[in-house]
Amino acid sequence: MKRVLLAIAGETPNQRIFDYTVQLCLRIKARLNILQIVGPGGLKESAGRIRNRVDRFRRIVDTTMTAVTFAEAGEPYPRKLPASAEKSIFDDLTVRSGPADREIIHYIDSRRDIVLAVYDPKLEDRKKQALPAKLKEAVSIPLVKVSV
Repeated sequence: MKRVLLAIAGETPNQRIFDYTVQLCLRIKARLNILQIVGPGGLKESAGRIRNRVDRFRRIVDTTMTAVTFAEAGEPYPRKLPASAEKSIFDDLTVRSGPADREIIHYIDSRRDIVLAVYDPKLEDRKKQALPAKLKEAVSIPLVKVSV
């Protein structure tokens, strides 16, 4: 099964970037892996808080995917869906602390089923704009930057 990586900075992804990535996963029939890169000390959060974040991501993906399915079929989106109608494309949330380029490269290298990476522009070094150059040199998959 192929997977798409969404690399984000901070607590939650920008909604536009997240929607784009979910739509992409639906179109190419891929699973979604999210790599959250946090600042120093960010990994000291409790396991419960990280687990809650994973559940929140999963609910967002489920709702988005279900709404798209109904829209493509030309049907109104029902408020309550049977459990069998909800299929998640969400696969994994990994939280890392460190330089964004290093963490993204390591994640992609450790999972050979990643076919494309979408990254949050907030991960770029605003002074150097070095993130895309380093990534393009180090990985063999397409990289997508979604403007916000």
